[in-house]
Amino acid sequence: MNLNFLRATTALCCTFSFAWIAVAMAADVGPSRLPAVSAINGKIEFQGGWDGMTGLANSADFLGGATLSMPVGDRFGIQADVAASNVFGNTMGGGSLHFFTRDPDAYLLGVTGGAFWANNANAQLIGPEFELYSGPMMFQGYGGFMNMNVAGVNSGKLFAIADVSLYATDNFRLIVGAKDIADFKSAHAGLEYQFSEAMPVSLTLDGKIGDNNFAAVDAGIRIYFGGENKSLKRRHREDDPPNRIFDVFNGAGNAFNAPAAVVTPPVVKQCDPELAGYTPGLC
Repeated sequence: MNLNFLRATTALCCTFSFAWIAVAMAADVGPSRLPAVSAINGKIEFQGGWDGMTGLANSADFLGGATLSMPVGDRFGIQADVAASNVFGNTMGGGSLHFFTRDPDAYLLGVTGGAFWANNANAQLIGPEFELYSGPMMFQGYGGFMNMNVAGVNSGKLFAIADVSLYATDNFRLIVGAKDIADFKSAHAGLEYQFSEAMPVSLTLDGKIGDNNFAAVDAGIRIYFGGENKSLKRRHREDDPPNRIFDVFNGAGNAFNAPAAVVTPPVVKQCDPELAGYTPGLC
């Protein structure tokens, strides 16, 4: 394991753990508080659309993923994510694991780590995740440290994801956000509409812009399962957090595909005439 990744991960987790324990201990745990996760639940989601970027031909894209969440007592929850995508002809796959505490009337606070693989790259990431709830508004953030290997070149990067949502109705969510993943900056705006509480299926639409004149439009479908019938707003606050591999694919995946991510191996010079590979004129 990369030593810098290990040091950064250890420091990040230690700092976060103290804050997390303090919030969890201070949380109201009275009988009126809802559990962190209402019941075993999850979702399956698919997205498809169009992507364009300077230096690359316009391309169709496809993303598919699934999550499964379950309660750990009343105060904690865990969730597993998996996802796969094909963007600009680059196939990616990966997974992540969340561990969190939540008061569905106020906040979610947890840590999420994961890993993914692409045609010419792989990465591992870990960091804190939070959600804040206030009436029809929801604020979400995820950030931390990512260890990347692109075309054989290893490096450590910080990443950050932030979203703000407004529930125009309990089943209609509007969302805007921005992210910086692997030094690739992008912003997006979208919506999600659930048909009804008794029909846990929603439609999504999302538009994205970013570095290198990146632009994309995706439409999708989410199918929720488990737990009781409820509104989209309640599902987002009482059931499963976002599939973070989707978020990472929409950022780091584009960074890996960008022309700047194509690494040319350096020319190896052999300047000792007594050794094999001596290259006169380059030294």
